[in-house]
Amino acid sequence: MEDRSFLVPLTGRRGYCAHPHPSCALCGRGVSFNGRPDACFCMGPFIHIFLLLRASVVISSAAMERNGRPWQAFFPTRGWVWEDKAFIGELAGQDVETKLCDPDVNSQAGYFKISGSKDKNYFYWFFESRATPETDPLIIWLTGGPGCSSILALLYENGPCTVNDDGKNTTLNPYSWTKHANMLWIDQPAGVGFSYDGPGDKVTDTEDEVAEDLYHFLQSFLTANPQYIKNEFYVFGESYGGHFVPAVAHKIFVANIQNSGQAIPINLQGLGIGNGMTDPELQYQYYADYAVSNSYGINLISAENVEVVDSAVPQCVSLIKSCQSWGGETACRLAWLFCTQHILKHFPLEEVNVYDIRKNCTTPPLCYDFQPVEKWLNTPSVQEALHVRKRGFKDNSRWKVCSDKVNLQFSGDMMRSYDKLLIPLLESGVKVLNYAGDADFICNYLGIEAWSDALVWSGQKAFQATNRSAWMTEGGIEGGLVRSAEGFTFLRMFDSGHMCPLDQPAVSAEMVAAWTGRGTKAVQERWDAAVAASAAEVLDPPVMEEIAVDENSGLEEVEILGMSNP
Repeated sequence: MEDRSFLVPLTGRRGYCAHPHPSCALCGRGVSFNGRPDACFCMGPFIHIFLLLRASVVISSAAMERNGRPWQAFFPTRGWVWEDKAFIGELAGQDVETKLCDPDVNSQAGYFKISGSKDKNYFYWFFESRATPETDPLIIWLTGGPGCSSILALLYENGPCTVNDDGKNTTLNPYSWTKHANMLWIDQPAGVGFSYDGPGDKVTDTEDEVAEDLYHFLQSFLTANPQYIKNEFYVFGESYGGHFVPAVAHKIFVANIQNSGQAIPINLQGLGIGNGMTDPELQYQYYADYAVSNSYGINLISAENVEVVDSAVPQCVSLIKSCQSWGGETACRLAWLFCTQHILKHFPLEEVNVYDIRKNCTTPPLCYDFQPVEKWLNTPSVQEALHVRKRGFKDNSRWKVCSDKVNLQFSGDMMRSYDKLLIPLLESGVKVLNYAGDADFICNYLGIEAWSDALVWSGQKAFQATNRSAWMTEGGIEGGLVRSAEGFTFLRMFDSGHMCPLDQPAVSAEMVAAWTGRGTKAVQERWDAAVAASAAEVLDPPVMEEIAVDENSGLEEVEILGMSNP
């Protein structure tokens, strides 16, 4: 067994961590921003996409001023419709009669309409478990970006099938997460994938709105599918899912506490974040560390540029702190602009796949070839089977991997940290899984492990004292290093990039099965052994006894008493 725990120490000289794609740094591939020739925005690689603007550009917060959000009218949709004003929306879904993707299980697809909107509709595709759908957990998957389609993850990472290279047919995925779970993939927010909105609709550009919309979607989905109400529920996502997942799980947690009996209690048991950007203030400090000292011996930056990057880190972190403290969108956009412009350009990554440093970026700017998936999803017979709506004279139903427009909408959110939202969940026994492929540069495991250690909660000392324990998977394969204490787990996954289910499908599937308690006896024993080996005795951990909920506030409505929450 190879011991790799020493290869990249957690502590030491800090560099910088950011998440735009270097192919955009010089505006070599982009489109004009507000028609100006001196500014551009570019799509970075799949699932973690950020816009890069020249330093001379000033982003106007007024251009993204929020509108009101009415919640009054209801509009008819086709298919069977579940409607309840308490749930603030309508679910219009239908069975996928052709048994598309997986012929052996039931699936359904359709739309969730936000009531009171002009035409805001979220597209989803659901598959029941291949094992025991009556008792297996229900998992919702949220792809990041922001602005990338969750349906891509279904067909490219962890869903029941993958698209063949010719883009005409699919092949069953033996490592689908539906092997032991009922799975929901949803394109969100509106404007992503098959989801859409209408002229005059309030654009979704905050995690508060994302969480609100998805909570009401889940209420309507469970009303339409009451057989899953009692099943354990988990929220999973990757990349910018490090923002989405804590926000959505936190919303569910608070709504369950505040529930007066009108809403369905969601059986939230845990959440998982894969290679996520959750705490920019800490994660941004680990770019240079990873670039010069990763597990694969690949040097991604010159010594001279390390000094330049290190000199810019304090100002970058200071601006991110301002984004968290006095918080307006302008402050957050300034932090994002400074950090991307003064850091990333010093990493010579034009040829390297920043999501997997072992590979070249052979299909710029996204680095992965998604054309077969795009071709298949835009096939008329496939769209008909999925009940995709034809909209307008030009037919706006064409599916794309990611949306530039939606990505831009979240420029005021990118530098916000969402790790603190996990604290009340952990204190209440909701499990958290933080997993990271160790070949990923853009959301590297060093920064993710750093914020996992820094999170202040009653189990912090116990977690900090854990060992990095080898987790052995089926076939004697060392899947990675595990640290786990009091419901909080960090897993560094070996030989995987940004998309763990793509690079390590068998290992990722076993991880989910074991962590949710749905693995075979052998799977559970291996996982439990690794978790037990990581445990260490801790003296006098802090104790937090009470959770207070402010019913009139938004995403920050939960306060852990006795703890400062910067």
